[in-house]
Amino acid sequence: MANPKVSIITPAYNHRNLIGACIQSVRNQSFRDWEMIIVDDGSTDGTPEFVESYKDPRIKVLTQPNQGLVALAKSYNRALQASKGELIAILEADDAWPPEKLDGQVSDFDDPAIVLSWGRAMMTDLDGHPIDLIPRRLPPPEAMVNQPVGRASFVMCQDQFLTFAFPVTVMMRRTTVEKIGGFQQEPGMPVVDMATFLKMGLEGPWAFHDRILGYWRRHPDSATKSRFPQILNGAYKLAMKTLSTERERIPATDEEIKLVKRHWDYFQYERLALLGRALASEHRWEEAIAAFNHAEIYKLRPQARALIGGAKAMCSAHVNPEPLFLAVKHKGWQESARLSSGDPVISIDLDINDFIRID
Repeated sequence: MANPKVSIITPAYNHRNLIGACIQSVRNQSFRDWEMIIVDDGSTDGTPEFVESYKDPRIKVLTQPNQGLVALAKSYNRALQASKGELIAILEADDAWPPEKLDGQVSDFDDPAIVLSWGRAMMTDLDGHPIDLIPRRLPPPEAMVNQPVGRASFVMCQDQFLTFAFPVTVMMRRTTVEKIGGFQQEPGMPVVDMATFLKMGLEGPWAFHDRILGYWRRHPDSATKSRFPQILNGAYKLAMKTLSTERERIPATDEEIKLVKRHWDYFQYERLALLGRALASEHRWEEAIAAFNHAEIYKLRPQARALIGGAKAMCSAHVNPEPLFLAVKHKGWQESARLSSGDPVISIDLDINDFIRID
């Protein structure tokens, strides 16, 4: 029996109530030459048994003791090793695809230079109601197709784009994934997409489809929603490391790279200032002062330095500094603490020491 053209990798953990729609979206694909490798990370809700009930020989379940999101890349790579397709697609257990998803991408790889294909995703609720188009704003055209090679990686290092190619839409050439060492994961980040796609961006051109190739279902237990502040800290470290270690392979001017670093510095400063304000609102004065101290690491302008200094002085006197920020036209911290997508940019449980400035 010939190997399937496409291998679909699906990590799962306690997704019994969600994975049915995921599997059905694969079985509904107009392109039929696929296999689905589901890695179950020690589910306790009967997820593996539910998957087995489909009795579809194209769907294979690999079970393992729970390792958690810190070992997510290991789960992906276990599935990669067990798979046989020349193309690799990603579909997490709580997501789904439109019927023409695979059919529209497989032909991209007839061009031997293409290493990755991606498109737009629709963020939905669990009932499938649309929430937002992802990415809402497309990156520059040269980043969309990664030409010159490395341009997508550079743009992903910018705080406003991060991983603009969402995993639910992505298909990759297997030989290239193996060349970069399989799926990658930055320590402390509960995701594999950014680290993996940064490396894929250094290997060859990409193909882009300006249509919906996947449905990213949001729910309270999703890894990105509940751990987004940690993802942001990890993304900062990963971006700075990539711009440093891969400088010769990144097609960007020194001035462009300096600008990206300045943007990140300001973003991290804003997050730490928000964290300090949030902690102060709960009268956690010493922790708030520590957050404001860390904010000063990011080479503040005089006005910002004066603002942070004033906030620290007020916290030392056990006075909430929020009116000080409002007086200089800052929004309330609760309003500023979430992106338009609803994702939180801070959590009062964040380890302040995780905010490490990288030159």
